[in-house]
Amino acid sequence: MKFRNAEYFELDAGERVLFRFFSPATKKIRRHWFFRWESRAPGDLVALTNRRVLWIADRVQERYSAYGTVTRYAPAEALAQLTCRPTAEDCALSVKFSSEASWRIPLPLEMQAEAYRFAEEAARFFQWN
Repeated sequence: MKFRNAEYFELDAGERVLFRFFSPATKKIRRHWFFRWESRAPGDLVALTNRRVLWIADRVQERYSAYGTVTRYAPAEALAQLTCRPTAEDCALSVKFSSEASWRIPLPLEMQAEAYRFAEEAARFFQWN
């Protein structure tokens, strides 16, 4: 709900989403005897529109934010590459721009297949090699 609303308010008049990738925030509970620790991994939404690339996250300084979102965006024509790269403990969506700026969006391993499909769809649409 939070991401749907954030996307709705970010889109300009006449702007439409072509492709969307969503990784929801996840809650992890660890227990040891009588103790219980709860932590959350932030969620991310990446949308390619007819005008921009949007990254909406509920992460502030790499930590989960329960109430707010942070939005980054760049013009769609500046998008140079979008790939999914596995790491030792997770995977990441890598978004590179013609200006050589880039975004690294960390994802849980269970989102890897969906992130690959999203990157492949974007590559076909933008006709990258």
